Amino acid sequence: MKDSFEINYLASQIIYFLDNYQYSPNCYFAQKILVKKPNGKQISLSSAYRKLKNDVNYVDDELLEKINSHDCIIKKLKKDCNK
Repeated sequence: MKDSFEINYLASQIIYFLDNYQYSPNCYFAQKILVKKPNGKQISLSSAYRKLKNDVNYVDDELLEKINSHDCIIKKLKKDCNK
C-alpha cells in the first residue's frame, strides 16, 4: 500500500503554493520551487504534483477538494473507484 501520509503531506504543500501564488503546479515557476518530502528529501513542486496525480486515490478527500477548487487547476483530479 502507498504511504498516504506522504501523499497528504505533499498535497498540503501544493495547497500552500496554490493559495499563495495562484499558479498551476505544472508551470515553469513551480519547477523552481522545492518542497520537502516527509523523509527530508527535496523535490520540485511539479514533481510533487505529478506524484499526487499518480497516487490520487490515497489523497484525503478534503485536501483533494481544496486543490480542485483553484481556478488554475484546469483538469480536476478525481479518484478512480476501481483501484
